[in-house]
Amino acid sequence: MKRIPFILATITLLSATLGFAQAAFNGKWKTEARSANPNVLDQITMTFKVQDMKVTGSIARTEPPGQSPVPLEGKVTIDTIEFTVKSPDGERILSFKGKLNGDEIVFTREGKGTGAARGFYALSPATFTAKRVQ
Repeated sequence: MKRIPFILATITLLSATLGFAQAAFNGKWKTEARSANPNVLDQITMTFKVQDMKVTGSIARTEPPGQSPVPLEGKVTIDTIEFTVKSPDGERILSFKGKLNGDEIVFTREGKGTGAARGFYALSPATFTAKRVQ
């Protein structure tokens, strides 16, 4: 019988952890990167939806104009997020890992594959910070 309060406390703690991770990452985040044109900054918006420690969403870019958002999927913990996306041309897979710090996420990015990458997929630094929009 003494185990039941412990089990209930553990379940309550896990529920609170799941809720915090969802609230912490859900929404829109923005960053910038150098585009193929050195005089233009690529505005990148990442939209995250977290449910049951899994994240889905998309990355949208302004450079080059007319691109569709790229879907993403991955996982979160209390203060970290990891996800992958396919480059718009389908030639590369990009892995992102981020650490939450208030209303910012500090990311590292790694790409695998071939092709003539542009903008965020090739020219931006491997480490960058995104700021919460919503």
